[in-house]
Amino acid sequence: DYMVHLAHDFELIYEGESQKREERYIAQTLQIGMRNSLGDVPGIATDSVYLSATNSALVGGDFYTLIRLPDDCAVMILGDVSGKGIEAASMSALVKTALTAYAWEGAGPARMARSLNSMLMGFSRVETFVTAFIAKIDLKAGRATYCSAGHPPTMVIRPSSKPLGGGETRGGEVELLGCQSGVIGAFESMVYETGAFTFAPGDMLFMYTDGTIEARDRSGAFFGEQRLRDLLLSVSGEGVSGICGKVLGELDRFTDSALDDDIALVSLEFLQGRS
Repeated sequence: DYMVHLAHDFELIYEGESQKREERYIAQTLQIGMRNSLGDVPGIATDSVYLSATNSALVGGDFYTLIRLPDDCAVMILGDVSGKGIEAASMSALVKTALTAYAWEGAGPARMARSLNSMLMGFSRVETFVTAFIAKIDLKAGRATYCSAGHPPTMVIRPSSKPLGGGETRGGEVELLGCQSGVIGAFESMVYETGAFTFAPGDMLFMYTDGTIEARDRSGAFFGEQRLRDLLLSVSGEGVSGICGKVLGELDRFTDSALDDDIALVSLEFLQGRS
């Protein structure tokens, strides 16, 4: 009897470990399509970092993509699907694919959010919801329209200018894109609004998921929006390359290497504006 129970326990442990290995393999396969997906768009330099809180799965619910469109246009998408691990990653892959298709159809950001909301509301699993920032960028006009659906406010960084006559400089500033709508996939009647911003060569767009500003230190204090703005101003003068890694490094120091949520950071620098 003892040997039968021992063999049964071993079988359960073995099956559990086999399932974990299989889930890890699935997650790593999903990871191929989920990371490093910023397309090459002339006129835009990019930087990005992704960190999953689910170490065993390597991936989570955060996703991003930059899509090059004709006529010097592009679409930037950053999103966060509720949940963690393989389940969230698989839904992220679906959402990312759908939004990419809407972008190629020529839909504007608000319409893309509405279409995705209708699709998700058609699923039986209504507990899944998405926050997203979607921007359609016109490089010729130096202008972009966007829809921020339940997402933390994206920041437009206008770095300090080079010294002017008499040694004067223009101080850097960070503009929060304040047009906000509700999350995607929660209510059929949700209204999605369109905002707009302009940009000039050297300006940057910084996007992040909520795990960034909600990171806590040992005392329980949040990293917060203001701390992020101050950090971006201090490092933006060095250009877009490596800026996301610098933010992640500061988050790591702030939390004492105890980040407990998925984090995605993406920054775009506009190399050309109004033609």
